[in-house]
Amino acid sequence: MPSEIRVDEIKNTNSLCSVQLNDAGPVITGDITITTPFYNNGKTIPANYTINSNTNSMSIGPITINNGITVTVNSGGYWTII
Repeated sequence: MPSEIRVDEIKNTNSLCSVQLNDAGPVITGDITITTPFYNNGKTIPANYTINSNTNSMSIGPITINNGITVTVNSGGYWTII
C-alpha cells in the first residue's frame, strides 16, 4: 500500500473533494476531473472491499481477487469491470 498518492493530475471542481487511503487503496470523494487520458488501477484486490448502496465502482481487468478476500456489492451498488 503506498503511503502517498499523486494528486497533481486531479482537478478539484468544488471544495468537497478529498483523497484518503484505506486498505484497498486510494478513495477519492467529491466531484473531480481527470486531466490525463489514462486511468490506472492495480490488477489484484488484496483486502476485503465493500461497494456501498448507491455507489458505482469501475475496474479495468483482468482483476484477481486474492484467496480469502471478498468483494461485496451491496444492493443498489454496481461494479463494472471493463
